[in-house]
Amino acid sequence: MLPRLSKRKTTGDAVGEQMDEAHARAARALEKWASATIVRVTSAAIDGRETFAERSITVRVPDLPLDSALPVDWYGGRPGVTCFLNALGALFPEGERFFVRSVSAYRNDIDDPALRRDIAKFIGQEVQHGGMHDRYNAVLCAQGIALDGFFRVLRLICRSPAPRFLRPLMLSITVAVEHFTSVSARLALQLESLAPAHPALRQLFEWHALEELEHKAVAFDVLQYVSGSYIVRMAGFLLCAIHAWLFLAVPLLWILARRRLVFSTRIWWDLACWAFLRERMLLRFVKGVLPYFHPRFHPDQHDDRALIARFAPRVA
Repeated sequence: MLPRLSKRKTTGDAVGEQMDEAHARAARALEKWASATIVRVTSAAIDGRETFAERSITVRVPDLPLDSALPVDWYGGRPGVTCFLNALGALFPEGERFFVRSVSAYRNDIDDPALRRDIAKFIGQEVQHGGMHDRYNAVLCAQGIALDGFFRVLRLICRSPAPRFLRPLMLSITVAVEHFTSVSARLALQLESLAPAHPALRQLFEWHALEELEHKAVAFDVLQYVSGSYIVRMAGFLLCAIHAWLFLAVPLLWILARRRLVFSTRIWWDLACWAFLRERMLLRFVKGVLPYFHPRFHPDQHDDRALIARFAPRVA
């Protein structure tokens, strides 16, 4: 509680000293509150997470046979899930480039050599992801699922220059999407949910999922390093959560329309079973996302090293 100033003012200096003391106490109280709600992550381990020095990120360049000979319904003959995963893949190239720009904007502001190393490997992995999904998206176009119009709109949105003062928000959006993708990647690998897929597409998505788990904390650590604000982090999360469904629904409907499946009840029932009923992927995903709301959340609090070690030989 701030002290009451004495009504008796003997001298101006005495009043000034009391005001200085009151301000100092208020500042200490604010600092104590902030330290309890906002964590500034440094290279020291907290809550059992890895340090920058311990993190292992490997840039891989898999040789995948992605060509028009791939089956159209490559996910176990299930067109609904296949179209959903194709829609997700349609977002990856421009999304990955947006993430690279958001993180690279702060590259020169990072003094920690281990974090700078992780940023370089994060960029290396994301560049490979974007290029590989570009190749597969070209296969979709060759199969008659033209996405050029959608890609033009997506490029316009993702590549529009943002004012400098919005850079922290762009980075926080990247952090939120990275959390979404790491949760999805963990589920895909833990549940072996890509087992029904064609071998080439299974390797593509499992390789991508593995590397998402390897670099899941890099963008988060950059945001904490340059900002550390819980409010900024959650602002990006809320923007991402509000718009993510729109960004995914548009290419999904686009692909379904190209295949004349928009009004197929069988397709929507298949998706409902996959998301809510049998596999319950969407419900599992929401549960995995919730820890992000905790002020002291950090991606490395979930230890994925055993999962990475298990799948790394498959995608080498």
